[in-house]
Amino acid sequence: MAATRRMHISNIAETVLAGRRFVSFDVAMEGQLISSIDAPVLGGRISWSHAAYLGFADFDHAARSNLAVEVEQVLTPPPRRGH
Repeated sequence: MAATRRMHISNIAETVLAGRRFVSFDVAMEGQLISSIDAPVLGGRISWSHAAYLGFADFDHAARSNLAVEVEQVLTPPPRRGH
């Protein structure tokens, strides 16, 4: 059975311009940068159809979902604990 290759994200940034949210991040696989992605966030989700790619851009649905989850985990602050 072939091992699945794991993608990692880094250099995540979030920008809000005129009330619109955008994310930028890099994707690496096996220690090599394979893509830099800039995308709008619409309805709380990355709009892949409007994303700009520098490098590899042919991510399948599962890879896009995994990347989106990783980005949101970094950008979403942990819940605050009340006293």
